[in-house]
Amino acid sequence: MSDINADSWVSTGHRPMGFPEFVIVIASIMALNPLAMDMMLPALPNIGTAFRIPVANHLQLVLSTFLIGFGAGQFVMGPLSDRFGRRPVLLGGMAVYAVASVL
Repeated sequence: MSDINADSWVSTGHRPMGFPEFVIVIASIMALNPLAMDMMLPALPNIGTAFRIPVANHLQLVLSTFLIGFGAGQFVMGPLSDRFGRRPVLLGGMAVYAVASVL
């Protein structure tokens, strides 16, 4: 078995995230889902008009679909973060989220 030096794999210019930075990043990420819901609620009548939804109560399915999609994404992101690491998956997920929000 070969001797592997773990220090050779670690970047010398990397500075670990401090506690205040960590709290800000995690709070921002956690706030995205409620913020998206709060932005979607006033737009529900316009969403119903755009998708030609005749029954007003069926607009609630838009919110249910959003929450189901957000929850189902956890089953995808978990194994991906185990395989590739948290940072690349988080950055990729945030990029996909931003593009999907614009669309």
